[in-house]
Amino acid sequence: MPREQAMGFHQVLQEAAEVSFEAIRLAPAGDPDARVVQQPIAMGRGWSHERYRALWSQIAAREPHHFGAHTAALQYWCEKWLDSNELTHGFADTAIAAAPAGSALTVLKLRAYWEQVLRDKSASLYRSAEYTAALDAALADLAAAGPAHPGIVAARGWIAHGLIENGRPARARDLFRGMRREIAGPWIHYGNPAAVFDAARTKAARAAARPGRGRPTAAGSHSTALRPPPSGGGPSPRSASCRTGPGPAGREDE
Repeated sequence: MPREQAMGFHQVLQEAAEVSFEAIRLAPAGDPDARVVQQPIAMGRGWSHERYRALWSQIAAREPHHFGAHTAALQYWCEKWLDSNELTHGFADTAIAAAPAGSALTVLKLRAYWEQVLRDKSASLYRSAEYTAALDAALADLAAAGPAHPGIVAARGWIAHGLIENGRPARARDLFRGMRREIAGPWIHYGNPAAVFDAARTKAARAAARPGRGRPTAAGSHSTALRPPPSGGGPSPRSASCRTGPGPAGREDE
């Protein structure tokens, strides 16, 4: 990043930090949102683990299973920032263990694996017993989630992606139907989200139309893992979703 851009970036972060602290001062005592929006600021300014954990404890005390907050926190502990898959998976495992059924936080584990695959170029991980178990847990969690859950579209997207990579594309068809034309999950991180989303949805539809649909392929078969997304698309507490055409209004992602 050129020096002028870096200076501008840090100036924006400084201004955002000042606004966020004022928002915290004005927010109702039990409202987590002003603190949730501090998470990307914490990442951008390189907060220490100790300082970030203090912020996280304040968020969790107000809303322990906040979907957007957990999404952003997973990014903070991600290997691309801290060079540790263990921290990423550890955070996901801890959050899932404490969450009630229907929280949709099980998709954190799918996100952790996705980050690991991008970093290690190990798409075979999607066919592992560990990933399959995480995917099945996410399916059960999704079934228990209410239709008004703020992360429902994101959860469908991550699970649909997981089913395709796990060799069960036919099972993803109904998830795509539930998403309608809204793009969420890993596809929003690619250079042409609509194209990769449409390709995945078409694959699921074709698989569901074939006889014997829904059977997983052999563990050693070819994976359809996509190329890593271009760098620079920083995470946010409520990751954006987008649409390929007319559809419902956007909901919270990650």
